[in-house]
Formats: sequence, C-alpha cells, structure tokens
Amino acid sequence: MGLSEKLQKLIESSKFDVVCGSDWNIPLNQSTGQNNGFPFLKLLLSNECSFDCKYCSNRCMNKSTSISPNKVAKLTNQLYTENRICGLFLSSGVYSDPEYVMEDLIYTAKLSRYQGFNGYIHLKAMPGCSKDQIKRASTIADRLSINIEGPTRSHLSELCSVKDLKIDIERRQKLIDEQNVGQSTQFVVGALDETDKEIIDKSIELYKKFDLNRVYFSGFKPLKDTPLEKSSAVEKHRAGRLYQSDWLLRVYKYQPEELLETTEDEMLPNIDPKLEIAKKKERINIKKKQMKNN
Repeated sequence: MGLSEKLQKLIESSKFDVVCGSDWNIPLNQSTGQNNGFPFLKLLLSNECSFDCKYCSNRCMNKSTSISPNKVAKLTNQLYTENRICGLFLSSGVYSDPEYVMEDLIYTAKLSRYQGFNGYIHLKAMPGCSKDQIKRASTIADRLSINIEGPTRSHLSELCSVKDLKIDIERRQKLIDEQNVGQSTQFVVGALDETDKEIIDKSIELYKKFDLNRVYFSGFKPLKDTPLEKSSAVEKHRAGRLYQSDWLLRVYKYQPEELLETTEDEMLPNIDPKLEIAKKKERINIKKKQMKNN
C-alpha cells in the first residue's frame, strides 16, 4: 500500500475524533476557532484498535493500516514549510498496550518539533496512559484530550466494555489539568438513550473540575459491521443545539434550567436557544403587563 493510500485511510479513520469544522473526506482540515481558524493535518498513527467501542468501525480491526512516526513528522514539516498547515491533530487506535501507544504519540510529536515544526499540536491521551507520559506530552503539545463519550459511567460502559469513566477517563483528565496545557473532550451524541440534560450537566461538571477549554459533540452515525449498525442516526440538529447551548453556558454563564425549563423529556427543543430564551422573556413580560392591567 502506497503512502498516499495509507494516509487517506488513516485520515478517514480519524473521523471519530471531532475537531470543530473538520471535513471527513479531505486530507487537510479547517478549524473554526477564533481568528477564522486554521488548516491542520489530522490523522491516526494506526487504525488498529483492541478496544470494542460499539459505534466505531476501527474496533477490533483485523485489516489495519499504520504509519511510522518518522513519516508523520516528515509530512507535517513539509506541509508546514509549504504554509499548507498550521497544526497537527494526532491520535491512534489502541493497537498495543495504551502506554506503548502513548509513547509512540509522544515520540511523533517530539520528532515533529525537533525537525522544525512550531505549529499547534493536539495529542490524544490514551485511556490507561501514565502520569509521567501526560507530563511529558504536555511539554510538547498545546492541547491534550481524552474522549469521555458518554455522560455517565453506565453509558460509557455500554458503549465500550474496556473503559471506565472514573478510572480511565476522569483520572487522566485530572492529571492533564495539573499540567500547563489546554484540554478538551468529546461526547458521542445519540448512540444510546442519554438525554441532552445529562450531557449538559456533565459538561458543566467537567468545565468546573478540570478547567476544560472546550467540549465537543459528535453526532452518532450507524456504521456497517458495528454492533450499532441498525440503530438510527442522531437527528441532524441535535449536536448543533448542544454546541449553541454550550456557548451560552460556558461564555455567557446561563444555567441549564434556563435552556431546558420547558422540556419534560430533558431534551433541547429544535430551536436556537437564544431565540427560545428571548421568547420566554417576552412571554413573561406580556404576562406581567396583563397582570398589571388587571
């Protein structure tokens, strides 16, 4: 298999880690952060994975593709020198012991820096990696992240039998929080029966406990040859409403009950939450005027 074909497979396999604005079908991605974002390379070191996440087609993969740290570093610096990218987003399937995989990720990032890459680096922390590895990764990367996937321990265990929310995820989030590095995480939205309230409540908890920069929301899509292939895809609007609500909660300090006050099923209505809040205030003002006139 040629390098171009390998890269395409590893870029395609990286779609389960969301970066806001990413396009799953092109080699270079565009972030949508402040200052209109920037282009970056996003790929996996390997799409082989021993974990059994029910939504992911990389789970327990037999036919795998991988790329060496040397080739990733060379490609990253070539694209950077040509002004085609400003950042690298690097993750991997868990093709061996998580600490071994994390060591390869750290080495790849370190090699990229050594060869002259001064751009933004986002590294995925592997569930089960060590405190020392997180500390060393934080001196190389600008941001570390570990995906929480589900809002509760039971949701995560239902999605993946080998990951524990408290031990594998939150313990690592705490270790990342102790370093001088940015941190984010991601939910898979709609794969199970979790409610928007559960996701929002957990997001607020994580922001408070670990000072996260961002929470991302990946809308579930059923994939062939996975245990959830016959499940329904999440409604297109749902992740978008969660992003809008997250902005109001995180930046403007709204409270969850202000967004979910009128919903009995604990799901966000399919309406811009800013508009819903404005309508709510208008209804209150009208009612006050009516009471005053009476």
